[in-house]
Amino acid sequence: LRVTVVAERPVAVMRRGPEAWLVSTRGRVIRHLDRPRLSSLPRVWVPTTVTAATGETLTDEPTLRAVRALAAAAGKTLPARVLSARASDSELTLVLAAGTLLELADETELALKLAVARQVLLALDPSREGWPAYVDLSVPGRPVVGYASTKVESET
Repeated sequence: LRVTVVAERPVAVMRRGPEAWLVSTRGRVIRHLDRPRLSSLPRVWVPTTVTAATGETLTDEPTLRAVRALAAAAGKTLPARVLSARASDSELTLVLAAGTLLELADETELALKLAVARQVLLALDPSREGWPAYVDLSVPGRPVVGYASTKVESET
């Protein structure tokens, strides 16, 4: 008999209204959280139709996509902390503490998209222009940066 134990690494706090759960990198519900505000982990807000039980793996595909994006971003040193992730059938977005949306479109080439996001954000001067409203990384070779205040888009 051979038993392999793999530790679950928490990557997000899944929120459904006032309820919260700690979720691992592979979408497994680690435990229910009574005081989620004490956690500094990014949030994934889900609709009331998404169910969660300790020990189970999430089955809602958009929620899993958001959790996988947070897992990919966990080891990256972005210039601002990731606050949350959101996903639908047609979008995947990380929200940074600076208010910037990293629009990833989908899960393809996540490591590359996050590396490009880091380089783009480091090249900007927030003291002059402020933080961008979004960085569109759907085509990683041609990121688009948009500012809400000027409503002007420029390629970086």
